[in-house]
Amino acid sequence: MSYTKTNWATDDVITEAKLDNLETQYDDAMTQPRCRVRLSSSQSATAGANTHVQFQTVEYDSHTIYDTVNDKFVIPTGKGGIWAFSLGMKWLDTTAEKQLFIQNITTARNLAKISIPSGISLMCSGEAELAAGDELKVLAYYASGSNSLQPDHYAVCSMRRVANSV
Repeated sequence: MSYTKTNWATDDVITEAKLDNLETQYDDAMTQPRCRVRLSSSQSATAGANTHVQFQTVEYDSHTIYDTVNDKFVIPTGKGGIWAFSLGMKWLDTTAEKQLFIQNITTARNLAKISIPSGISLMCSGEAELAAGDELKVLAYYASGSNSLQPDHYAVCSMRRVANSV
């Protein structure tokens, strides 16, 4: 398919309507619910069991997504849709197998999970369709020995709504 100069010029003309549309998309992106929490002090963990991570510091939370009393994320009313999330954790011990995952408590489904045979840090990210009222928690696991979750720039979880449900 080829375009004449006239078609090209007409299609690429910047109009007020096109600018208004871009402004609306930008406003929507900036007002979507989002939060970021981090581990600000070490947390003990039990070998061979999942540890519910208790983030102590809320860096930002536009719609009270993170419940600091129960250490869980709750999707706000009317804000179901596609959510993006990233999480990371740092452990004190480097030798045992480690896992990190975010779980939808409401559906008992793991949304993202990563595992390594040994090492100190894990990071993962993903997207999931979530309904208003869904509750999520971050869980950490290590196989054996004595270990604790460490405060670090890796020890964070951030979430943001990126789109309406499909």
